[in-house]
Amino acid sequence: MAVIRDISTSSSPPTPVPTPRSDEVLDADISSMTAFVGDAAAFAQQNEKSVVLATFNDPEGGDFIDGECYIFAYDMNGTTLAHPYQPGVVGEDRTALKDANGLEIHPGCRDIAARGGGYLYFTFPNPSENYRNELKLVAIRPVDDTWYVGSGIYIPEMDVVLNQTAIDSLVARVKEAQTFALNSSGYANDGELFAAMNEKFGTGADYIFAYDMNGTCLSLPFQPEMAGGTDRLNFTDAYGVEAVRLEIDAAQRGGWRVCVCGL
Repeated sequence: MAVIRDISTSSSPPTPVPTPRSDEVLDADISSMTAFVGDAAAFAQQNEKSVVLATFNDPEGGDFIDGECYIFAYDMNGTTLAHPYQPGVVGEDRTALKDANGLEIHPGCRDIAARGGGYLYFTFPNPSENYRNELKLVAIRPVDDTWYVGSGIYIPEMDVVLNQTAIDSLVARVKEAQTFALNSSGYANDGELFAAMNEKFGTGADYIFAYDMNGTCLSLPFQPEMAGGTDRLNFTDAYGVEAVRLEIDAAQRGGWRVCVCGL
């Protein structure tokens, strides 16, 4: 896995974004969204599923439409159960849905639901901003072990849509590091291997980091004090997203893309 930052997303001037919210306002918005999703999950657990989905699918859905927040629902196989503003996708398998950066949306949401709930980022068209792709922070809660509900808020203050050249470069760099690690039999121990990886891949914005599948940090070039045994399984980023868990989920699915902030 790797992180990448400070990459221009376009050759044209950036699109103006709204005046950034204060930390206090953004924290309040996230707390409100989290409570909103919790209320929806409780409603779904306490009522007949057909009644619940009819409510969630109603664009005039009363308690479950709140400004930019609305409730969506999916089963664990990726079938859309509720989406009040896109009725045409209800019943559709959206497992393959990806955001503008190629992030797989449903597998990430499903894995979070299976763990009991949490947060995920992806980019998504904002209808109130001429469908411009913006960062969206989504809260997910399971109803039971077969389906989940979620909602999200846009964070337009962060421009996170990468151009394809940047994405291709990042993917190629991670694959190069993977090949390097898989052909590491010439090193006497893990310490030597990760020292060599840091020398080759540990500089610049697109540095390579490594964790085991239990969340133990193996290599983190710009925070070397974390490497060699620090348990970061429960590490969360600036907005409560469990960054390392998301990265492990992606690795266990065979490798893909993850968005985190503040690393």
